Amino acid sequence: MYRQFDAVAKVSKVVAQCPAFFDWVLQSHVDATLMRVRSFTQAQSGSVTLIGLLGDIRKHGETILTRERYRAGYKEHNRALADGHFDERIGPGLDSVPMTVVDQDLAELKAVTRQVEAYASQAVAHPRTEGGPDPITWADFYRAVDTILEKVKKYVHILTQYPVTLTPRTPPDLRPAFYEPWLSADVPLPPFEPVEKP
Repeated sequence: MYRQFDAVAKVSKVVAQCPAFFDWVLQSHVDATLMRVRSFTQAQSGSVTLIGLLGDIRKHGETILTRERYRAGYKEHNRALADGHFDERIGPGLDSVPMTVVDQDLAELKAVTRQVEAYASQAVAHPRTEGGPDPITWADFYRAVDTILEKVKKYVHILTQYPVTLTPRTPPDLRPAFYEPWLSADVPLPPFEPVEKP
């Protein structure tokens, strides 16, 4: 949805006249996404995280992530299809997910998200009064997001036999919201009460 907004903003004369609005939307998108990255990659007791899931799989995966269990989630006449899906995601002929694969995924996830997670913690969750976090690039940002999505889709599918879609298959079309002005000169601005500090 943000990318739709960005595409509209690039051709909008209104946004050019009010860049603070675009900056606010951009910062909100970045902050929200950074906090989601942080929530997936921090290992916290009592919280469901991707790092925690992979850690649990590392301990019990050889008995849980098996071809037999995966095939049991399919109807009898679709077992060949199940084998094909398992082979595609895990490897041809394997009877369970090798722990070396889980180790590799854990290592990749930590390596790709480490700097982004640190930035989220230091710049958004707990801003420092002195000395900011090491900067990250857009490439770092989206690589972390894409890696998390890839691992979530892989392991949730193996555990549940269902394909995972973390975003709507057809994103809502935001353009109609920008076809007409939200306010006109003859309509008074709604009252705005600033929030008082406690």
